[in-house]
Amino acid sequence: MSKPKSFRVIKPEIRVLGIDDGKFFPRTKGTVLIVGVVFRGGYSIEGVMSTHIVIDGLDATEKLASMINRSPHRRQLRIVMINGITFGGFNIVDLKRLSSETGLPIISLTNNKPDLEEINSALKNLPDCEIRRQLVLEAGPIQEVINP
Repeated sequence: MSKPKSFRVIKPEIRVLGIDDGKFFPRTKGTVLIVGVVFRGGYSIEGVMSTHIVIDGLDATEKLASMINRSPHRRQLRIVMINGITFGGFNIVDLKRLSSETGLPIISLTNNKPDLEEINSALKNLPDCEIRRQLVLEAGPIQEVINP
């Protein structure tokens, strides 16, 4: 008996994890919700995961890696897309470390090109300013993509 054509052992679309932070008010202390959505192609959501990070803290990379690695979807993920490199204010993600700890390529996307002068100015108001500045530099050059 043959299997119906609609049955496939391997689905044709890759599974992508998209990550963003929740809303919080500036000058808020505490934590912010981080949500990851696993989707396949552009057609279906296959899972949701979450964690919390400290607002303006330095735990984003560690918390994201843990969230991804403990997910039941981890083995099927092929790429992680994040909204910028900062979450919860200026809790900056170390892109290379996140990739290394998860074994996945990481793509950081933003709607608007970041103003690095403005970012550097804001970082001066936070503890561990030099660590944060180094993480921004190590993220690599910003590549602008223009939609046709």
